[in-house]
Amino acid sequence: MRVLVLGCGRMGFAIALDMVQSDEVSKVVVGDFDEKKAEQLAAKLKSDKVSGQHVDVTNQKTTIKLMTNFDVAISAIPHGKNVLASMAAIEAGVHLVDLTFLEQQWELDTPAKEAGVTLIPDCGVAPGLANILASHGVSLLDEVDEIHIICGGIPQKPVPPLGYRIVFSTYGLVDMYCEKSRIVRNGKVVEVETLSGLEKIEFPGLGELEAFYTDGLSTLLRTMKG
Repeated sequence: MRVLVLGCGRMGFAIALDMVQSDEVSKVVVGDFDEKKAEQLAAKLKSDKVSGQHVDVTNQKTTIKLMTNFDVAISAIPHGKNVLASMAAIEAGVHLVDLTFLEQQWELDTPAKEAGVTLIPDCGVAPGLANILASHGVSLLDEVDEIHIICGGIPQKPVPPLGYRIVFSTYGLVDMYCEKSRIVRNGKVVEVETLSGLEKIEFPGLGELEAFYTDGLSTLLRTMKG
């Protein structure tokens, strides 16, 4: 399998490392608007499978041409530019996994199906893995009244005062906390203030932690409607 990784930040590096270590992957190209950054990441991985090159997703023509050389593309580019990657993937006929999601990507559903392309948006931890686990849990039960998804990024070595480490795009992180959060209450989607709904939860080995609302339901708002 030939894999194109778009974005050479911390997420892009982790994804590329995972792909390089997979026996099923024969070729990995890491692409970034900053060509030097892409080449440095490729060199850091120390594998004959991987190479780095300049990619500008705002140039759809060259992005589509590049994507046709791969079996799958993975988008780890900042929030906002990811839609362009999805559009290019459809034109190139290449499946794409995206770490982020914008509502306008719903409009790409029909074109993607017509092109035989699978797009998987918001495929991170939460949204992403959390959505998959929630869906799996529902499939095991006869009837479901409530679903509570609780997720936290706890560093191995928390540094005061926040005990947090930024590993995602700062732009996307700040944007998430500035916008309101959508939750499902009494069967209806409602908007609540982000960081509201504070509750304390005890975790073995970690102690007492605080949980609050963030906009993390993503595609579940539609796929689990009703």
